[in-house]
Amino acid sequence: QNLENSPGILAVTQACSHVSRYHFALFASGQLLPYIKGLCSFAVRVFLSAAVLVKPCPETTRASLAKAMQVLETMLNALDSEFQAHIHYEASVLKEFRRLLSASLDKLNFEELTNVIPVHLLLAYLVHQLPAKVQTLPEFLGMAPAVYVEASLLPLWEPQPALLAAFKEGVAELSVKHHLDPADSPAVAFIIAWSA
Repeated sequence: QNLENSPGILAVTQACSHVSRYHFALFASGQLLPYIKGLCSFAVRVFLSAAVLVKPCPETTRASLAKAMQVLETMLNALDSEFQAHIHYEASVLKEFRRLLSASLDKLNFEELTNVIPVHLLLAYLVHQLPAKVQTLPEFLGMAPAVYVEASLLPLWEPQPALLAAFKEGVAELSVKHHLDPADSPAVAFIIAWSA
């Protein structure tokens, strides 16, 4: 996939720039800020929630995801030139996720990553880095990926202890079904420890 030259992505970015420049300018300063902030926040949350489910995810796919993140940031910048300040939390997660994509899993401190990346995203990403024989979370639960993103991952961006516990229980059940062993890798050890 050559996302940077995608006609659809280019069209969305140009549309956002046009709307921002010619339509948002008609409103008083700050009048639309909460709505633009909400749109930018939602775009980042949906993108990252879908990105963690990509499997298989070899280096070429991770590079494509990194390019898609650049396109997303261009689109967000077209909507709000200060989006990183206005949606600081989501922008920080996006930045840290980019680092996660470019690093070797064996060299990462997963505990440290949980300081920025929500644990449900990190667990989902790591589960989808496991060998092909291990099902994806949506497959394991018998759900379409889009439904899984909307029903399971997006709500967890807000504190929801019961939903997080149910999510972790699903990860733990998948771990048991596929006989994951903490000795396999640091990623597997993290998955098992944080889904217990």
